[in-house]
Amino acid sequence: MSVHHLYRFLICTVVCLTAVFIKAQDAAIHYLDVLDLKNGSRLTGTITRIESDSVYVFKLVTGATLYIHSRTVKRLYQKVQGGPLLLKSYNFRERGWYGLIQMDFMDGQAVNSPLIPGFGLNAQVGYRLQRLYGFSGGVRYSQFNLQSVEKVLAGYGEVRGYLLPRQVSPFYALAAGFGWTYVRSGNILNASGGFYWSPQIGLRLGAFRNTVATIGIGYQFQRAAFNYNISQWDRRTLEKRIEFRRLTLSTGLLF
Repeated sequence: MSVHHLYRFLICTVVCLTAVFIKAQDAAIHYLDVLDLKNGSRLTGTITRIESDSVYVFKLVTGATLYIHSRTVKRLYQKVQGGPLLLKSYNFRERGWYGLIQMDFMDGQAVNSPLIPGFGLNAQVGYRLQRLYGFSGGVRYSQFNLQSVEKVLAGYGEVRGYLLPRQVSPFYALAAGFGWTYVRSGNILNASGGFYWSPQIGLRLGAFRNTVATIGIGYQFQRAAFNYNISQWDRRTLEKRIEFRRLTLSTGLLF
C-alpha cells in the first residue's frame, strides 16, 4: 500500500468511526435533561439556553421556567423521554486543569503531485475557566510532507471552548506560536522557523469525567526556511522559503 493510499484510508476510517458514534448517540431522539441539585432536589425538563455566569434556563415538564445556577447543580444528565435513564450521563469537567494529545493528518498539493500527505502530533496542558473557554500551552511536531526531511517543532498558546452541555458538543480552538526547524539530513545546511497559527472546529465525542475523544477539521499555517546543498563540487546552495498552508483532520484524546 502506497503512502497516499494509506493516508486516504486513515482519513476515511476516522470519518466513518465518527459518523457511527454520532448516530449511536442520536438513536433515541427525544431526551429530557435531569438536574440533581445539591439540596437533594431533582428537576426534569429541558435546558433551553445558558445565560452569562453559567445560569441554566430550565423549562420543567410542567411548563414552568426556572433559572438554575451551575453552582447549585450536583449532577446533570439525560434520559430518554418515557424511558430509563441513559447509562452515560453528562459529567464533563467544565472547570479545572486538562490535557490533550492529538494526531493530525494534513493534506496539501504541489505542481508535480495532486496529494502531499503530512502528519503531525500535538500535546498540550491547560486550564479551563469554564466550558466556553480555557487556555493552554503546548508543542506540535509537523512533517508537512511524509516523503521530505522538512520538519518543524512549534511551541504555541491556545484558547479552546465547548459550546453545549451535551454528550456530543461542538468546539472551537485557536492556536498561535512559533515553529523551530531542525536539521536531520546531510543535504540541509541550515534551517530556520517562523510564525505559526492554526484555527480549528470540531466535536467532543462524550462528556465523561476522565478521557473523551475529539475530532476536528482545521487550517495550519507555518513559515520556515531551508538551505540545501545541491552540489558537492562547487558548493552551490538552494534556499527554500516556505509558507506551509495545510488543511488538517485531527483526532485526539482529552483528559
